[in-house]
Amino acid sequence: EISGKYLGWIDQYLAVLAAYLVAIEEKYQKEIESLSIKSSITNIAMFIAGNRASYWYYVTNEKSRAMTEVLFTQRIEKISSMCTNHLQEIDKGFQVLEEKNVWWETFLHHLGQFYRRLRRTRYLLFNTQSILQHKMEEFDFFKDLNENAIMFLSSSVEELLPMKTFANIQGLDPGFFVILSSETKCYVCGVDIGGKAAQWQLQIPVDQNIWVVDESKTVEEIM
Repeated sequence: EISGKYLGWIDQYLAVLAAYLVAIEEKYQKEIESLSIKSSITNIAMFIAGNRASYWYYVTNEKSRAMTEVLFTQRIEKISSMCTNHLQEIDKGFQVLEEKNVWWETFLHHLGQFYRRLRRTRYLLFNTQSILQHKMEEFDFFKDLNENAIMFLSSSVEELLPMKTFANIQGLDPGFFVILSSETKCYVCGVDIGGKAAQWQLQIPVDQNIWVVDESKTVEEIM
């Protein structure tokens, strides 16, 4: 942390997560004690520290960094359920506070980003160029997978949106939208958008919009 040099992105992510937990414990000492979530935070901190030590072990004995990341991901997949209850207990505790705990929300955001990137490691390992020519037929499906992926990635963004469920509905299924209350205003520019239908973006807690707008600034400065 002091040198700014890490053993890859996994090591850096774990260091950042550990730093956020230290900051949370320092800034919210009274709240943590009153909510009786001290033990849960300690367990999460030990979970992160233990996995960082395991990652260093894999790196020390690695033959390739890609394989190290796959082995570490497989370990996380097996033991990640150990911290689920602790995360839920902490999250429920902080939700009763009058103000949103931005430090905890940011920790969840980075944790979610970390798990999403871990899920991609297994797909980055296989090098089709190393396949021997007489074995190419056994791996033809990799070519098909790649072509399908490129086709979808190159398609119109509409393909990523929910499908309408009935032929008589124009556009998307109305259930995909929410009707804004009469006094709703744009979070950035303040324009009245009450009564309009809007897409609901907050699908999971880690994606919540946690930034705060300074009303003294212009729209251009905010953006």
